[in-house]
This record gives sequence, structure tokens and C-alpha cells, in this order.
Amino acid sequence: MSEYWRSVLEACGGPAAIAEGTPAGGAGALGRRELIQLLGASLALAGLAGCGQRPRERILPYVATPRDLTPGLAQDYATSMELDGFAVGLLVKSHEGRPTKVEGNPLHPASLGASSVYQQASVLSLYDPSRLRAPLELGLPSSWDAAFAALRGPKLRGPAPWRPWFVLPPQSSPLVLQQLDLLREIHPAARFTFHAALSRQAIYQATDAVFGEPLEPQPDFAASQVVLALDADFLSQGPMSLRWARDFSARRAPRPSVPEPNRLYAVESTLSPTGSVADHRLALRPSELPRLAALLLAELARSDARARLPGLQALGELPSSESSPHQAWIRALASDLLKHWGECLVVAGPQQPFETQVLALALNGALGSFGRTLRLTRSALADPLGSSSLADLRQASEAREVDALIVLDCDPLYDADPALGLEQALGRVPITAQLTQHLNATSRACRWLLPQSHYLESWGDSRAFDGTLSLLQPLIDPLYASRSVLELLAACAGAAAPSGYSLARRYWRGQLSALSDADFSAEWAARLQRGLVQDSAFTSLRREPDWSRALTLARSVRRPEPEGSYELELAASPNVYDGRFAHNAWLLELPEAVTKQSWGNALRISAEDAARLGLSTGSLVELSRAGRTLQAPVVVVHGQAPGTLALARGYGQRGTGTLADGVGVDARALWEQVEGSVAKVELRPTGERRELAIRQLTQQQHGRGLALSTRLSAYRRDPDFTREARGKQPSLLPVVRKASTGPLAGVQWGMTIDTTLCTGCNACVVACQAENNVPVVGAREAERGHLMHWLRIDTYEAEGEAPPGVIHQPMLCQHCENAPCEYVCPVNATTHSPDGLNEMAYNRCIGTRFCSNNCPYKVRRFNWFDYSDDTPLARLQKNPEVSVRERGVMEKCTYCVQRIRGAERQARIERREVQPGEVVTACQQACSAQAIQFGALGHAGTPVVEWRQEPRVYEVLHELGTRPRTVYLAKVSNENPELEG
Repeated sequence: MSEYWRSVLEACGGPAAIAEGTPAGGAGALGRRELIQLLGASLALAGLAGCGQRPRERILPYVATPRDLTPGLAQDYATSMELDGFAVGLLVKSHEGRPTKVEGNPLHPASLGASSVYQQASVLSLYDPSRLRAPLELGLPSSWDAAFAALRGPKLRGPAPWRPWFVLPPQSSPLVLQQLDLLREIHPAARFTFHAALSRQAIYQATDAVFGEPLEPQPDFAASQVVLALDADFLSQGPMSLRWARDFSARRAPRPSVPEPNRLYAVESTLSPTGSVADHRLALRPSELPRLAALLLAELARSDARARLPGLQALGELPSSESSPHQAWIRALASDLLKHWGECLVVAGPQQPFETQVLALALNGALGSFGRTLRLTRSALADPLGSSSLADLRQASEAREVDALIVLDCDPLYDADPALGLEQALGRVPITAQLTQHLNATSRACRWLLPQSHYLESWGDSRAFDGTLSLLQPLIDPLYASRSVLELLAACAGAAAPSGYSLARRYWRGQLSALSDADFSAEWAARLQRGLVQDSAFTSLRREPDWSRALTLARSVRRPEPEGSYELELAASPNVYDGRFAHNAWLLELPEAVTKQSWGNALRISAEDAARLGLSTGSLVELSRAGRTLQAPVVVVHGQAPGTLALARGYGQRGTGTLADGVGVDARALWEQVEGSVAKVELRPTGERRELAIRQLTQQQHGRGLALSTRLSAYRRDPDFTREARGKQPSLLPVVRKASTGPLAGVQWGMTIDTTLCTGCNACVVACQAENNVPVVGAREAERGHLMHWLRIDTYEAEGEAPPGVIHQPMLCQHCENAPCEYVCPVNATTHSPDGLNEMAYNRCIGTRFCSNNCPYKVRRFNWFDYSDDTPLARLQKNPEVSVRERGVMEKCTYCVQRIRGAERQARIERREVQPGEVVTACQQACSAQAIQFGALGHAGTPVVEWRQEPRVYEVLHELGTRPRTVYLAKVSNENPELEG
């Protein structure tokens, strides 16, 4: 029996179950009749496939094309992933034609080799079995030909024009914009709406008001000495956050190469990864933030003539900080900014309203930032001001002016304002279609449902935030009968058989028409190999600002009146974004950066409000607003501004047929778009509780000194303040034997982690999961604390600081020299290698869990059940270089031993030593802040070795004498003496 038919029989419950007509899988499995139908359809499809052959489309691996492909050796291909219109360059590892791992492209300015949780987890979405597989019309199977015929419009309409309306995400792709122009030529009445749940439109409106056109502010954190973040989580969210985190961290840690570390101020209502690493953080209600910006602008102008914007004549007209309860904070901040005039930067989060954005631009103007730490470019997005909105769509549908509504790669019925009444609008349109990977809220209102290709199955292009042209090339043929956005637009424009490859190559041939065919082929290959077009970033623009609007706002902003209601802030989820990644198991199970909650969201509330209301984490409350109610569990967050609540978007979806169904709370009932992302609500405790899957239950260290920290001034007085947390401890255990022969003699591996740089973004956690085939356990097991992540990020409050700062400490197997796990294993399953690794022999482990009980760091994970997904699709994603562990064994971090051994094999073949930087662990490679360094301890001059020579190095639980190979650098905050005093 072939492997294919065997897998079909297993899916149906086995031969015995089929013979009895009752599948072993239960009610949801296939019966005998369904099996026969399935087999018949499979034979029919096989016959159709044999009638033709898919055209060959050549893709090219990263940097160099090999003469032949060596089985078992992976190839890296450059591509890009787009989010809200902006591209991030990636390298995707492919094993024999199947993508298995995503990394950042070191040549791409938006990634510089790093990656986020979204990019790392995207490879799992490729193999998601819940993806839409074929076109559907009214829920019944159909074909692409029928869909294309419907979306192109009737051939005989007389003089009346065809009036399609397209709703799609923000676009920067030259290829897509070319198709939109073609559609406008063919159908002059066509309309286009670029919709994003998390829009940057307020920024473009502000630049349009100040500079006369919508421009893109491009911050330069590498040149910034003092940074003020106004509700801006630039270190973990945003189209250039990977680059920003790299540039910001480069001058963050106190070391000889950074004589004067930068300083970060954060003003926000709820704790973010950026706020958690801020040197000074002020928790404010969202309604108070514009006033604080206005008070700061006035304080700057009063203190220094350089900060007096043109048109500012009477200082008395500006508000004074004397009436503010934060007067001391504002004055100290203004003094620090003026001391570093020209080296400052003010960034406002895109969710902030127009007033805050204009004031942020004015602050940068007053501090001399333009042309130094902030430059202006044109926006990469088409129609950044949004000339056609969803409200316009609703009005047009009410007037029966829309013949067809085509929704591409977005879900406006879920993530747009419910008050718009879009569902009723769709009901008035004769033809409705949606291109999507998964069923969602919009799908239920559409006649046609069309499967969308994954970006790893698609050809295309896009622009990065700075304008760099980025190319997309697929690594695998579409797994299902799907199409990309580009291909569907081309079909609507009349293309008979749209091919992304042909469209891309034809477009770029036209752009490089001056080249000969041979030269074009060489240039096309080079661009695909790099994944980008070199030197294609936008140039800086010089525009004369008009500060009259900013000064008017600064004078008119008033302190909000105190009210009894709470301010509810709805922000992007760091795990599922606006909900588009809510179908991804890795991201659902990932502990959120601040609350450490997985499998859902909860209402953040301050410790002061929780104590006053008698609430604790898990308490169920009811929120109400204008007759609408919502129940949600709360999570108490230290650092949350009193009087404010926060709830992440993207959860609480229904009817998707995926993992997203019923996970978390949907906040749409209380959202009102006219107030931005903030709504005023009433809160009432219900007296009930709900179990939450929270991995870390306390962030206090209880005097144990787990995560060390200090202020920069104290560090300079006593650099060796961690001396009691390092060095040799008395031990009766023998010294571990070292390798003494061969080309790798004496190689010892180790890791150094700088907690000053870590933002807790979780990219390393997902990277480790993807690299090492770490399984998902599900919501129920997560509530029991059975998470299998080999790497976790512990978050602690800094002891001895008021208010306490936050320390993120990546915690993985410490690979101890005197490992407590090794001498308690009865079957010698955990051993120590000559090069310093704590190894695991999975086939030898019998699951006594003695090693886990004896591990003081609690970094070993027991495989309680058979968590591994062994379906054919799931097997495609697995890394073949790492074994898939069975139930009943212990597993843990291995320092990516497969990468170490691969480098050692190559070194032996070439009869040389392993070179510095040749081995990079998955967590190290993903880290945008470069907080994790790994390598051979004998490679002098590398960061992993040099950092260990710094006086702030320490070992966690040093007093136990475990001699870990993973050491940490204490966090050092750069305080403002005026605020410290």
C-alpha cells in the first residue's frame, strides 16, 4: 500500500473503522461513503493534473547559486514579508523544496538579519491545514474561471460602466500599483480603499498639516542621545522596529565602545516593551498625553531661545507646567533635551491622535531634530491620506453605486468600526468576494470566497519603510488552489491566466529596458538572490514647516476633566497583531511580553485600581458603554496608569474554523472609531473568576538577586557590584574533561546575555521553537503550566528602585559545568560533552523527571503527552536536523547543537578550526537588539568573550556552584540626576 493511501486510511480511522462504517475519529471523521467520494475526487483531480504541466518558474537561492543541490543540506532563499504595506527582508531556509525556517536578511535595511515573532511564525502558517483550499460560491465548490468571470463584470452592460470597489491593505508594491492603474483605465468607475486596522493615517495628516504634503518621518536612533517615546513602542512594533531596536541598542550598554549611553523617556498608559526598558517612564491616562506634549513644548520655549518655533511670540499664551502634577518631570525632561539639542528625538505612536502627532513634530522642530536625528521622505504607501474610506463605501452601497465589492487580504467586518454598518453595506452589493487564507467575519457576508496564497508561495515586490524595493519569490508551489493579491488584480484587469512570475518579470523587464536580455537576466538573478534593489531607498526631503497649527494646538490643549469612568485603550496585540495571526498556534501559545499570558487576552488594570475594587488576576469584570456590555478577565499590571484599562485586539473571533475560534475577548463592542483607539467605559466586578494561562505568576525577586541591575551613576562609582555573583565556588565534583586531540581540541562553547539590551520581544522564543521542533501543548495544558518552550523570558522588577524598573532575563538551559541534573539521572540520559554542552539522549530517557526536580533554573520540559503533530502538512515544517521527541521524555535547550555539529563537520572537511561567528544559535540570530551572543570561549575579540570581561557580568544562582556556561550582564539604566534627586 502506498504512503498516500495509507495516510488517507489513517485519517479515516483505519481499515477496520472503514469496514464497519464508523470512523475511529468520532463524529468529525470520514465515514465509508465519504471515503469513497474522496477517493473518486482524488482520482479525478489526478487525471486533470496529468493533462498539463505547471510552467517552470525559476527561483534563486541567497547570494550564490550552487551547481547542484546536495540532499540533506538546506538552501537559503531571499524574499520579503509584507505587513500593512511595508516589507521586511527575509532569508528562508528550504530543505528539499520545503520551507522550514525564517531568518532576517542581513542585507535588508529593515531587518539587518533579525526577525520578529510574526516573521518567525509565518512558516507555520504556510502549512496550516485550516487554510481555505479552493474557491467557494455561496459555500459550494466552484472554480477560479467562474470567479474570474464574475469579478471581471458582465460583457453586455450597455453604456453603464462597471463599478467595482476594491478593499485591500495599504500598498507599496510597484507591481500591485501598476495593476490598480490598469484597472482604472479599464474601469474608470472603479474605486479603491486601503484599509488597515492599525493605521498610520494620523501621522500623514500631521505632516500634511505642517509640511503641506503627507510625508514619512524617518527616525535615526543611531544618532539620538536622548529619546522621548510618546506612547510609541518602537522597539517591538512598527514597520522598521527591527532596525530601530538594533540602532537604539548599539549605543545603549555602558562599555568602552559606548562611553556615553543614550537615555530613553517613555510616556504611556500601559506598559510596553519599549516602556519596560526606559530609563524614566511616566504612566498617564491617554487623554492626558496631548497636554503633556504641549506643556513640554512651552517649557522648552521658555528655557531656550533655540527651541522657540517661528510664529511663537507671546509665551504667556502657552500653558504653563506649574499647574501640572508632573511639573518636576516635565522640567527635568526639558532640561535634558536642551542639553542635547540636535541629538534628541521625539516619536509618537501611530495610534496617537492628530493633535499628539502635530505636537511631536513641533517638539522635534524645537529640538533641532530635523536633518539630524529625523529626516523626511515621501511615503512608500499609495494614498496615505485615505481618499476613499470605508464610510464612503457604505454610502455608495446605500446609493446602489457599487456593482461588485472585492475584499483582498483583510477583514473589515472584524477590525473596522462596527458602527459603520459594513455588513448591511455588503448585503446591498450584487457581487461580493473575498480573497483570504482563512474564514473570518467578512467571509460570512461574501458570495465568493477565494483562497489566498501565502507569501512563501507568491511572486511580487514591495517597499520597506525607508523606500527600499524588496522582492518576493516563492519557495514552494501553492499547496492549494490559491492566488495572490497581484494575480487576482491582474485577472480582474482581464488577464486570462495570471501568473505572478510572468507579471513580476515583465514589469522589471520594462523598468530595465535599457539592458540587453543577457544583462537583464543577470541583474534579475542578482536582485532575486539579494532580495532587494540596492540603493533604492528614498532620499531625504527638505520642506519648510508651518508651525501655526502646532502652536494653535499647544495653546488650546486643556487638561481633561476628571471623570468616574475608565479610559479603555485598544492596542495591537504583540502576539496576533490585529487578529490576522490569531490562527497561528505558535503565537497563540507564546507568553505575552508583559503579562506572560498565552491563549487569549485579558483586561489590563493597574494595581491601585485592582486593590480598590478588590480584584486580582483572573477576576471577571463587566465593561459597559452606551448600553453595550462586555465581560473580560483582568490581569493586574504594575506600571499601568490608574484610571486606565487596556485590552489587546485580535482575539475573540468566531466561525473561522481555526484555532482562533473562541480564544480571548473581542473588544469591538466597546470600540468607537471617532475616538481613535480609546473609549470611556464603566467597570463592574462580577464576583466570578476565570482561569488564565499565565506562565510567570510573580515578577518580584524576593531578595534572591535573580536579575541584577543598577543605575549608571552607581555603576561608575562601583563597576564591580556583581562580584559576589560570579567566580568559582567550592565543589566536590570533578573538573569536566575537555577535548584534547583533533582540529577542534579545546573548543568550549558559551553564551553571554546582556539584560540592558533585552526588550522581552519574544522573537528568540519563537525562533527556538521553529528551529528545534518544539511542540504546542494547547490552552488546557498551558493553564496547567505544561508549556514546552525551551527558552522563556523571565521579567522581574528591579529591586531597590523607586518606581521599580523592569528587567527581562532570557532563561534557557545554563549548560552548567557542575550540572545538578546530570548526577541524579538513573539512566545517564543527560550527560556533559567535552566541549561544554549539557546533552540529552532522548532514546535513553525514561521520564523519571529527577533532572527537572534537581534543576534550580527550571528550564527542562517534560513531554507529558504526545504533543507532536505528525500529520503530513505538519511534517513538512519540521527541521530534519532535529529529532522529534516522543511522549514521556525530558527536553531542553541544546545551544542549537545541530548548528554546532554542522559547523564542526564543515571545519573537519576543510581541515581548519571553526571560525569566530560561524555558529549562530536561533535565538541569537533572531534578536534585533543583539542581546544574546554565542560562540567559542577561546575566540578572543568576539562579543561573547569580551562581554564576559566586563565588571557587570554575573551568574544566576551563583551561590549554588553550578558553574553555568550562560552568564548575564546586569542591567544598567541611564538615569537623569534631576529626576533621581
